[in-house]
Amino acid sequence: MNKDYVVIVDPYSSACLLPRDFNAAGFDCIAVHSQKTIPSNYAGSFHAQDFVAETVFNDVELCAHFLKEYAPVAVLAGAESGVQKADLLTHHLALSSNDFALSLARRDKFEMQEAIAKQGIRAIKQLKTSQFDEIEPWLKSNNIQEFIIKPLASAGSEGVSKCSNLDEARKAFDSILHSEDMFMQLNQAVLVQEFIHGSEYVVDTVSCDGKSFVTNLCRYHKCQANGSDVVYREMEFLHPEDESLQEIIEYNQGVLDALGITVGPAHSEIMLSPDGPVLIEVGARIHGGYTPRTVQNFSSVSQLDLTVDAFTNHSRFRERTSQPPTFHKKALVQFFISTEEGKVEDVNGKEQLSKLDSYFDSVWGIAPQSKVSKTVDLFTSPGWVVLMNESANALNRDKQAAIDLEENHELYRLSSV
Repeated sequence: MNKDYVVIVDPYSSACLLPRDFNAAGFDCIAVHSQKTIPSNYAGSFHAQDFVAETVFNDVELCAHFLKEYAPVAVLAGAESGVQKADLLTHHLALSSNDFALSLARRDKFEMQEAIAKQGIRAIKQLKTSQFDEIEPWLKSNNIQEFIIKPLASAGSEGVSKCSNLDEARKAFDSILHSEDMFMQLNQAVLVQEFIHGSEYVVDTVSCDGKSFVTNLCRYHKCQANGSDVVYREMEFLHPEDESLQEIIEYNQGVLDALGITVGPAHSEIMLSPDGPVLIEVGARIHGGYTPRTVQNFSSVSQLDLTVDAFTNHSRFRERTSQPPTFHKKALVQFFISTEEGKVEDVNGKEQLSKLDSYFDSVWGIAPQSKVSKTVDLFTSPGWVVLMNESANALNRDKQAAIDLEENHELYRLSSV
């Protein structure tokens, strides 16, 4: 074979956008699925036609043997579920990769916090347990009144509950332990963490030869809905040169170093509290929800194009990251919230939203004849709209118009039967 190939493990969510950019750079893509069945939340984002070959990861040696025929120049994770298997394959194939010894810490949220704490970086107080009776003494010994209970290795705020008493803790604990997460992996323990008050930020980076470059930051706004405290409501994009964000960026660099992230994309979620920044979690993959495509359309660089360079063209990466990114427009994402359950009769949100001057894109998790659930996390949101405009006033006007459409039940209609 005289073509060049790149392997993407679980090329779902935003990672479905990567083949186009790799193809443009002269590389064909191979898909590796970490399990036989694609998780339902991701199934619609996998496009088999974008790949010259695909296989299922059943065994590292068998999978590596299949891939050796193509002599890939790189293996990278697409979705969160592909992080550890991408590490296994890069290690087995002796390709450029993040520190293999820290692979578990880049996926398991308990090990992640432990790893950064060992390097003297501020971490969240936490307890990993499969015994509910261990929670109360741990809370008392750490003088913690509010806390989070969540799975060790899920995504999108799935299974995350904010608790302030043991009754709430019991409900959250029982809903996680021995259940399957969205990646169809069994939760054999739960993670209990202190609740951190503050503003939640995202830092999106791409690393090459150990040097990381910040493509953009985001600030999340979450709200309470349907009994959940972790419902996404808005995400605004921020420029990395903003002076008020430098403390977060410097902290994040320490996190990347502590977790051995030296090549490829990373998506960090960081809480800025009165005591300074502290890591919530980091994914060694691109930002989900098609966000990098949004950035690509308002900025001079994005995680998509820089990820291609990081794995295939180091000199171009250095050239493109020699200056801060240039933002041509302001942008935000408005997430929609469902307060009712039922069968969807019609979805006309895209038609309505596309009339807005700032409209760029919309993503929907519902369709006619599908079911809509009450929104309790990112994956139960009926959808979201991406707005982009040179004018901040126009952007905010259209954001309010989108909210009005939601409140007036004009985005979709439920069946009366």
